Amino acid sequence: MKKLLLSAALLLGALSVSQAAPAKLFASNLGNGITPSGGLVGLSSAVVRFGVFPDAYEFDGKTYAQLNTDFIQVGESTTPLSVDGARGFFDVSLDYDTSASYEGNAYSTLAGKKVYIWILTGAVAETAPQQAIFSTSQTWAAESTLFPNHTMVSPDTSAMELVAHVGVLEDGENIGGTAAAHKTAGEAYLLSDVSVSRTPSDESVFTGTQVVFEAVADSGSEFTLTYQWRKNGKNISRATSSTLTLLSAKTTDTGSYDVVVKDGPTVIRTSNAVALNVLSVKPTFVQEPTGDVIPLGADLTLESEAVSPNGVVYQWKKGASLVGANDSQLFIRNATAFDAGAYTVMATNAVKITGGGSTTTKAVQVVVIEQENRTYAGAEAGSIKLTAVYYGKPTGFLWKKDGEPLANGGQFAGVTTKTLTVKTLSVANDGDVYTCEIFSGEDSLESGEFSLVISNAAPSYTDASDPIVMPAALLGSQYSYQIPASTVAGSRPTSYKASGLPSGLVVNAATGLITGSPKASKGAVPYAVTFTISNGPGVRTVTRKATLIVSGLPANLEGTYVAWIARQVELLPSGYSLTNNLGGRIDMTVSKLGAITGKITLGNNKVISFTGSFPDLTVANPTTTIVIRRPAISYVPLDFKFTVNTTTNLLTSATIQDSYLVPGQTKITSATVTGWRRTFSSAAPATNYVGIYNAAVTASGTSASNPKGASILSMTAKTDGSISMTGMTADGEKLTGSTFVGPTGQVVVFNLIYTPLKGSLLGNLQLNNGTVGVGENIANNDTIGGTLSWLRPAGTTTKSRAYQSGFSLNSAALTIAGSRYARTLATNFILDLADERVAKLDFEGEDAGVEVGGSPDIDVLLKASNKVEVQLPNPRTTKLVVNAAKGTFSGTFIHDGVANRSVKFSGHVIRNGTQWEGFGYFLLTQAPGTTTDPIQSGQVTLAIPLD
Repeated sequence: MKKLLLSAALLLGALSVSQAAPAKLFASNLGNGITPSGGLVGLSSAVVRFGVFPDAYEFDGKTYAQLNTDFIQVGESTTPLSVDGARGFFDVSLDYDTSASYEGNAYSTLAGKKVYIWILTGAVAETAPQQAIFSTSQTWAAESTLFPNHTMVSPDTSAMELVAHVGVLEDGENIGGTAAAHKTAGEAYLLSDVSVSRTPSDESVFTGTQVVFEAVADSGSEFTLTYQWRKNGKNISRATSSTLTLLSAKTTDTGSYDVVVKDGPTVIRTSNAVALNVLSVKPTFVQEPTGDVIPLGADLTLESEAVSPNGVVYQWKKGASLVGANDSQLFIRNATAFDAGAYTVMATNAVKITGGGSTTTKAVQVVVIEQENRTYAGAEAGSIKLTAVYYGKPTGFLWKKDGEPLANGGQFAGVTTKTLTVKTLSVANDGDVYTCEIFSGEDSLESGEFSLVISNAAPSYTDASDPIVMPAALLGSQYSYQIPASTVAGSRPTSYKASGLPSGLVVNAATGLITGSPKASKGAVPYAVTFTISNGPGVRTVTRKATLIVSGLPANLEGTYVAWIARQVELLPSGYSLTNNLGGRIDMTVSKLGAITGKITLGNNKVISFTGSFPDLTVANPTTTIVIRRPAISYVPLDFKFTVNTTTNLLTSATIQDSYLVPGQTKITSATVTGWRRTFSSAAPATNYVGIYNAAVTASGTSASNPKGASILSMTAKTDGSISMTGMTADGEKLTGSTFVGPTGQVVVFNLIYTPLKGSLLGNLQLNNGTVGVGENIANNDTIGGTLSWLRPAGTTTKSRAYQSGFSLNSAALTIAGSRYARTLATNFILDLADERVAKLDFEGEDAGVEVGGSPDIDVLLKASNKVEVQLPNPRTTKLVVNAAKGTFSGTFIHDGVANRSVKFSGHVIRNGTQWEGFGYFLLTQAPGTTTDPIQSGQVTLAIPLD
């Protein structure tokens, strides 16, 4: 028999006859977990198995059932697992027989193999809730060993004699083969490190948030750790546990927190510092805008960021609120002098909250400067003043010469003001270049260059021609010409004059540059111009004659234009769209000088005026982009782009769009523009279009949500091409308008209808002359076509009660029929009848219930002098009135489906194919006929029945 001595750490000297003192194992994979983790009560009963696994055994992927099959057990003991403080250990002594066989294996086959320890908290390996398998550096002893009756197992993990292979601890952790090393009691260690973390870990928290700081100390000593929390280096009263909790953080809790931990009487460690920033519920700016200096025409960007518990709504201000500027970033394209000034941004809680409100940043100055290069002339021994050109309120100035800062004194005064004075000039100063650095807060930008011209000799011309022939100018176009004077230092002119220039052109007296836009032309006759250049001191003057020819505008450019804007429904982040899905209208004039003025209506917004010009009037078909500011709608300007085709008198490639991509948008929103130039006038009469035109517009389809009646339009075209328009929609809305006939019969239509929510009728009608055959009346060929769309929003008003769900009908859903209305003879009756005829007055509207109680359809005898004779039967007392001169008809019928109510109808006569017919509408209250019941539209027609 041999005796197996198992101690959690029994240390023996190599081949020594004396036994070292038993060592206890720290809480580890062997003890901690098998015993309650961190507890002080061990397990009163655990199974410790003792045996062998096959050589080079692979533990990975094995179940405990498989492990149990492969394990050869030599001994087993049921024993307590002990703890003291954080340490867990066991002590086992049992006998085994070296002459016996174990699970069919003779001991002699086990001798020399590695000793394995299997610890379980249950008797069965397959079901034990906690267990672990370890190998040791010891082997099963052979009979020839120094201690033939003992096998010593010394799991001294410091010597790597104990290796964890598999195991599941109490907390579910799988220790595997990579478990942390174990240490014996003799290697106990004191506090070495303290770390602090915070929950929540966000950089900033808001008032009312619970904040918990937690300290983790690395110590294996027997002493009890003590804690003292600090804020900004000062002790916090009664904060002496491993955690510090702020139940409801306040702004005054903002600071740096750490903890001082003591381990016994001598070891003291201070943790890392953890910052806490507590913000108010009211928005707090974590980034405020800063002042900016930008060149005229550059883009302006101001940045801000505010935080609050429930989101933030921004509002930028420049004195008053900027409409649509509701993002953390303010972006303005192509800044002008108007954009200089003081800006603030206000942040408001997105949702009302207790303690919330608004926070506004301090004002920052935006300065816009001109960077145009300038030339200043001065006389020798004289002085000159240079003044920076800017808009806004700079905080400072610094003048420089050739890039180097100047100091007051000597030649210079006003170095840190907007105006620099250069004194006691000499020819040596000729060509000097000065700039002014302009400041706004921490930002700055340099002005354009100021170049000096100093003279001490008479000026001269570099062009010997007499007269000098100036390059031709174009009426209304930008023009630039430099008077050809010598640039030799000392003889350059200090002043220039040019007399006889056409109106609109001026000369810069200091530089001799002639600029502007000519406002007059003499055709092929040149303007006689006189140049005068001079310098000083004294009067040194030299004159020279010159000529200038000013050409006129391209043909068919000057005049009046009209256009309609397509519907555009996409919204800006602020809630605006280009046209609110209503479309729009543009009325524009190009003057004889090429200047553009106009007005634009975008949906139901107020009319906006604009001005512009053509950058190049030398081309046959000029193109331009006009920037239209709309401060009452959005801070984002619009670009109106178009080309005038001077051959067709049409606007081509015409669009209206956002000038730039605003924050929150994914693309530029735009709408197409369709327009034309007025070509008819009293001097160029619209002979082929003069007269009365009647049109009927009907909706296709059978849906009861769309009006079934015919909308009616009547237009009167005068000799000068002007048109007035009246009519009614099939749902009872009045239509009016005025415009002019386009070059090929176009008529713009833009009518805002309904209230309080607006809808519209939008597009253009087309007056078609047709082909006139021998003996035919031209009126019989003049038809009406075009493109229209019709929008009625839902819930426009409770008063109308018609189609409260709204509708949207595009051009494909609307049919336009009509013609010029002119009787063959002035004495003909309605429908251009030469004699009395019986016509059919027919009402269609089953959806509207027109047939309830009997049809109102009747036959009528049409007679001279607009007389009508109703034929019997007439069950609904239908009445008819006609006007042959205007081609209109109207009347009433009694509808007993709704309290015998009188129903009105009206219509226009149009040419429909080869026959004249009347088309119109009626509105019928639905049963039971109360003042709140809906109204439906039906169609009425008047025609001679086909034989």
